[in-house]
Amino acid sequence: GAIPSYRKKMPSSTLVVDKNPKSSISESLRSIRTNSDFMLPKKSTQIIGVTSTISGEGKTFFAINYAGILALTGKKVVILDLDMRKPKIHVGFNVDNSVGMSSILSGMSNWKDTVKHSTLANLDLIPAGPIPPNPNELLLKKEFDELIDELFKEYDIIMADNPPIGLVTDASNVFRRCDLSIYVVRAGYSKEQVISNINSLYKSKNYNNL
Repeated sequence: GAIPSYRKKMPSSTLVVDKNPKSSISESLRSIRTNSDFMLPKKSTQIIGVTSTISGEGKTFFAINYAGILALTGKKVVILDLDMRKPKIHVGFNVDNSVGMSSILSGMSNWKDTVKHSTLANLDLIPAGPIPPNPNELLLKKEFDELIDELFKEYDIIMADNPPIGLVTDASNVFRRCDLSIYVVRAGYSKEQVISNINSLYKSKNYNNL
């Protein structure tokens, strides 16, 4: 699917589909939701992973607003900020980032104490938390799998906003759990060779429904 550019300049990625549910951006995201229904396994809970090549391609904007579109259908959705090297989601939602994914996975916080609520009734988020020295190792821990299992007791869909895959390897650890893997590129910004990289990832079969 394709999403038009947001007309207003925004200092950080934020939720816009709740403000104008009939906008072209909202409609384009609904179209992507419909298309992805053909790829997603038919089960009650799903995890969707989002990544891109480099910063600035719209990955976080997409993850936040796609989660919003899913929440508007009545699904209970939680966004996880897994970009622990360069966290952004807390800025867009204007929430505290003193605890989050890094503190959960290192055993310092219970996940229920880190959940933040959005302006949409069915949309919550867990920020990245303090920047750790070892984000890749944290995502490999059994605590990550345990967290996913716990979240599925409360939520229908987990939206995992991953780091850009062209810069670090963190995202590949998460995508093994995903039911749908979404790769974001930006017209007039992303390099053309990204397409061949995506094809290589697709052929590797390491990403479910890329």
